[in-house]
Amino acid sequence: MFGKAGYNSWSFFVPFLEPGSNISYFQKKGRMNMQERLYEFLRGNKKNYNKKSIYDIWEYSLEELETDHHYIQWLFPLQKRSVHNLLCPVVKDIRDFRDPKIIRNMRESFERMLDFYGLEYTDEQVRETIYFKESLKRWCTPKNHNFLRITRILKSLKLFGLKKEAVAFFMKLRSIYRERYRIIGKNTYLYSKEAAMS
Repeated sequence: MFGKAGYNSWSFFVPFLEPGSNISYFQKKGRMNMQERLYEFLRGNKKNYNKKSIYDIWEYSLEELETDHHYIQWLFPLQKRSVHNLLCPVVKDIRDFRDPKIIRNMRESFERMLDFYGLEYTDEQVRETIYFKESLKRWCTPKNHNFLRITRILKSLKLFGLKKEAVAFFMKLRSIYRERYRIIGKNTYLYSKEAAMS
């Protein structure tokens, strides 16, 4: 299922696999490569290399979501490695991740991050919550690292087949940009547009 060449051969020792994985390829003792670990992390069966499960991250406080710079690559993996974290997981073949539980968990992670931004996903639209204006003070500032996070989230949602969610998020971002274009910047806006709409 998962290849053994290149970065996918990076491995971590695991004594056994938790029950629940329905992929026979994983039914072995010994070592688990990065693709396998990412797969099991997204299903909720394994922790990342910072010893955090997806459930642990969902319970993060707003401060933890802001200051921890490693979880975002695990919640929203891409097919290209991040220049900011060379040890982050990379999706080699998205077909290996077509798992209903992974998609459900991806959507839950998306909604958790929307909450961090003072937003929510309802009726296939992204709307402001009562905390939106206060949240803007945290993430909508010049050259804020959350702009890169948002672009990653949009790309990852599309990669995992959550196109409607990505487009809805971008449409809200577009309205935010119209009011705060001097803060966000044109290039940042165009990156997010390409990530969601291309």
